[in-house]
Formats: sequence, structure tokens, C-alpha cells
Amino acid sequence: MAGQYDFIVLGSGPSGKRAAIQAAKLGKSVLVVEGRRRVGGVSVHTGTIPSKTLRETALNLSGWRERGFYGRSYRVKKEIGSQDLGVRLMKTLEHEVDVLEHQFLRNGVHTMEGFARFRDPHHLVVTSPDGSELLVRGERILIAVGTVPFRPENVAFEEVEIMDSDEVVHIPYLPRSLTVVGAGVIGIEYASMFAALGTKVTVVERRAERSATYCSTLPASSPASGTHSLSALRRTGISSRRGSSPNMQPASSPSTCRPRIAGQSKTRFPRL
Repeated sequence: MAGQYDFIVLGSGPSGKRAAIQAAKLGKSVLVVEGRRRVGGVSVHTGTIPSKTLRETALNLSGWRERGFYGRSYRVKKEIGSQDLGVRLMKTLEHEVDVLEHQFLRNGVHTMEGFARFRDPHHLVVTSPDGSELLVRGERILIAVGTVPFRPENVAFEEVEIMDSDEVVHIPYLPRSLTVVGAGVIGIEYASMFAALGTKVTVVERRAERSATYCSTLPASSPASGTHSLSALRRTGISSRRGSSPNMQPASSPSTCRPRIAGQSKTRFPRL
């Protein structure tokens, strides 16, 4: 057995981090098991921080916030590539991970890389990246493993041109056009980011009501909010198709995917 702990946390995202540090401050022995190579969880590596960093980088390099003063053609950098976005993203992620590792070290929280499975209510078998297994015991165990994007069965995610919100942060180049399926917070965030960089963006939302556009969490009784949000999207050059769902079909070009929108003509997009 590798060790015995008062408290074991599976996952090092925001909830797992706070629980682990608080337990350590109360004098408990704590172990955090993280499936990734470095701590941080979904929030640091694929979710909140990457999306917000990319958004701020896009708005900064494109000069979006200053266009009201300098004009719509104003740009801080004329040619913006994926490398420009990646450099700032990696610096931000490295900083966040370093801060989190320092917090764990300062509070005496132990960390372990691997995936855990329950052997019984108090024992976990942790499989390390090299395939070895370690048995650990915890008086209390917290499951805080985060989430993954939903992948509909009718969408061929194995194709290079189709990706989910976790994969878009590693996009190798800026596409000429992009279809975003889902008008929730994350979808609109990426849509506005790529639109600011000059990409032609289309947002497809299954729900037809106006309040569904821009944020799926808006109540259905808020048509005014939905209308305002829709107008704001149009001003940025983003087109939207509500009451539609894409049905992916293979395209003749290997570098192009073709979503067929229900009730509308087939449309080709380099990225989805």
C-alpha cells in the first residue's frame, strides 16, 4: 500500500483544489489524484482559463475594443495566426499550474498522477501512466473529476475538421469559416473570439426561441434579452440559424466538412 490518508480527492479542478487545501488547513493528511500530467483539471487545461485567455488575446490583437475610436479597420496586428494565440495561452497555463502546485506544496497536500478506481469504500487502486498500480486508503474520498463535452452520435468527431470545445484550444490554424453548434456560453464565447479574428462564423442553435440565442441559460420568458443578444451578434458579423440541428455528411474535399442544416441547403465549412 502506497499510503493512508484522512482525505483523498479525485481531481484537481476548482472544487477539488479548494476541498484539498481546506482539509489540509484543518490538519488532515490529503492526497489529490489527477489524471493529467499536471494539476489544474478542466478549468485550467481545457475550460475556463483557456477560453478566457484566448478570448482576451483575440480581442487585444484584433484591436476590437479600440475600433469604436479608431474605426472598424483598426487592428493591433495585421496578420494573426494560431501561434500568436498559443504563446499567450501557454504562458497563462504555466503560471496557473505553478500557482496551484505551490499552494499544494505550502499546505502539505500530496499529489499523484493517474486514474483511480474503487476497490472498496475506503481503498482506491491508482493506475499510473507507466501502467503500475498503487493501492491507497482514505477515510474520506471526494469525487471531483470535472466534465467532458457532449458528443452526439451523428457527428464524426474523428475527422480533423470537427472538434469539441476541449479541442478547439489546440486548433493548429485559424479557419476561414467556422460553424459553432450550440448557442450556450462557451459556444458564443468562441464564436465571438473567432469573429474578432476575421473568421466567418455561423452559430447553429436547435431551439427556435430568440432567448436561446447567445446563452442557453436565459429564461424562455426573456425575448427582449434574446433579441438584444441576437442584434449584438449580427453587429460582429456572426450569422445564426435557430431551430436547426446539423446532420454531418462527408464532403468531396478532405479539408472541408459539410453540415446539412435541417430545412436549409447544404453548407461547407472548413471547421465545425
